[in-house]
Amino acid sequence: MRTWPGWRWLVVWWGVVCGVLAGCGGDEVQSQLRFIHASPDLPAVDVYVEGQGQPLFTHVAYGTTTEERPVSSSSSTLVLQLRPAGSGTEVPPLHGSQPITLGEGAHVTAVAAGLSGASTSEAALRILPVMESFTPPAPGMVRVRLLHASADAPTLDIDTDSDGSAEVRELARFSDSGAAGLELPAVAPLRFALHSEDPRTQAVAFTLPALPEGSEVLVVLSGLLSAAPRLAEGISLLVAGGTAPQARIRPDPVVYLLNASEEAGQLDVFLGADEQAGQVGFGELSSPIAVSPGVETLDVFTASPTRVRPGVPPLLSQSTATLMSGERYLLIASGDPEDAETGRSTFLLRPYAEGFAEDPDQARLRFIHASASAPVLDASPLDESARLPSEAVFDDVAYTEDSPPEGQPVPTLEFTLGVRSAVLATDSPPTRFDITPAPVEGEGLFGVLAGTFRSGDDSQLRLLLVETATTPWSVRVLTPRPGGE
Repeated sequence: MRTWPGWRWLVVWWGVVCGVLAGCGGDEVQSQLRFIHASPDLPAVDVYVEGQGQPLFTHVAYGTTTEERPVSSSSSTLVLQLRPAGSGTEVPPLHGSQPITLGEGAHVTAVAAGLSGASTSEAALRILPVMESFTPPAPGMVRVRLLHASADAPTLDIDTDSDGSAEVRELARFSDSGAAGLELPAVAPLRFALHSEDPRTQAVAFTLPALPEGSEVLVVLSGLLSAAPRLAEGISLLVAGGTAPQARIRPDPVVYLLNASEEAGQLDVFLGADEQAGQVGFGELSSPIAVSPGVETLDVFTASPTRVRPGVPPLLSQSTATLMSGERYLLIASGDPEDAETGRSTFLLRPYAEGFAEDPDQARLRFIHASASAPVLDASPLDESARLPSEAVFDDVAYTEDSPPEGQPVPTLEFTLGVRSAVLATDSPPTRFDITPAPVEGEGLFGVLAGTFRSGDDSQLRLLLVETATTPWSVRVLTPRPGGE
């Protein structure tokens, strides 16, 4: 019986190994590749290299960064294909990339950006290849590369050190800040504030947890400015560093101060030594204020003609530790700093998170009782006979209380909101506020009752209608319809 020489068995064994291991063979180019799903309307996908029967990554959902894996090709390029998660190769790809250039030992991040259902080519789904070539950071520093992958955000300037000036200028959609990366301090939180002429970027900022010294990180701006930041598709940062899956960062909390206190006069708001809003009068809404998560306080003072923090204690303070990333808050100052009748202060500062349900076909109203002199109230849109329904939409609402955050559906036609003491008979005439112009479909409205209540005289009450459909928010001051009309 003939046997093969040992060297022939060695050749066969080596051929089997080369067929199994990626990158074996002198003509193949091998790189390391990871994938970031940054398309908010694209479902979870399996990621294939064109021509291969098994996916490179499986079930990659929006906001996910995969680990790195070796990829190899007989040419210097490869094409990635995205298929619905779990579908297999018999299903046509949802999308295919342009050829991605490889290099021996290169590290490539492929980012799915844009919208799969975009109506314009400018926002259409694409795969952006990012070749990693960071400049090594100096001692005590990190390197951060920023990629703009938000399908509806404009060209941006980005302030990376909270000094009010942009270190990254004119970062266009689907472009990045440069291969070398930005050198930033390590072992301290990093804050990125977005700036543009688009009012939707006003007060949009992100705080990244401290990065270890020497880190090299890719930060992808993803999501939609047009969506509430608390929603899954809202604007966010996807942070990828090293080879492990990393974090998704929601925007810093945003606060709007509403002055619902006639007695307090104009108000100033400070964060530390910096004035955030000045001379906010009764019925007025401040510009949006972004606050970093952490133990700081927003301090409210009686307004002064300067922007210098007063040397006296604030009237009221709000800790930022209770405010959550990705949320927007209506911060209401209400009551009397010193009630003349009782000698006690009813002045309060309360945050109300924006939590309106998504309702594209109708508007939603959330009622907030902010009149310290008013009793427990019932409120509701008036019925067909111009009366307050016996079962009011907003029932037994006391001072500082509010209706559920998702809001109640209200007509997208002009209507009248009736308000009445909860202890009065159901046929008692309510205070009536005409909601005109009509609310917008899909809009969320805060209806804040403020002003002074006197039995038999509702002329000093006001409904502060805060509209959240556009950024920044706005407020309308509504007076009661005169009695008998």
